[in-house]
Amino acid sequence: MKRRHFLQFSSSLLASLGISQLDLIYGANRYGKVLAQSTSRQLALLVGINNYTSGIRPLQGCLTDVEMQRELLIHRFGFNPKDILEVNDTKATRSEIITAFEEHLIKQAKPDDIVVFHFSGHGSRIIDPNPYSRTRIRSKTGK
Repeated sequence: MKRRHFLQFSSSLLASLGISQLDLIYGANRYGKVLAQSTSRQLALLVGINNYTSGIRPLQGCLTDVEMQRELLIHRFGFNPKDILEVNDTKATRSEIITAFEEHLIKQAKPDDIVVFHFSGHGSRIIDPNPYSRTRIRSKTGK
């Protein structure tokens, strides 16, 4: 490859990589601004599952993800450690996660609070039985 072609190729590659990262940076900045806002309360539920009881292969790093997310929320975004609930490994059953979500996030959150749910573990897909139903989210007017 001639030097000229190499330089053209490498500069166009670097430019396209840089442009593709702009959206990621913009999203991260928006996320950071929202979390850094002064609000009445910030709640977080962090779920990490390395070891599954049902024979699914174990993962490595999910509990580390939760620990790092907790540190980030406390030290970077000013979350109160008492407002961060962790549900890990064998305690992270479907029913426990739903209960924690309802008790820690839904029942405690008030308007203008920031709520963070973080999950680190295996995932799966389910078919939506009614994919065209509208999501019911109340607007600020209460309608």
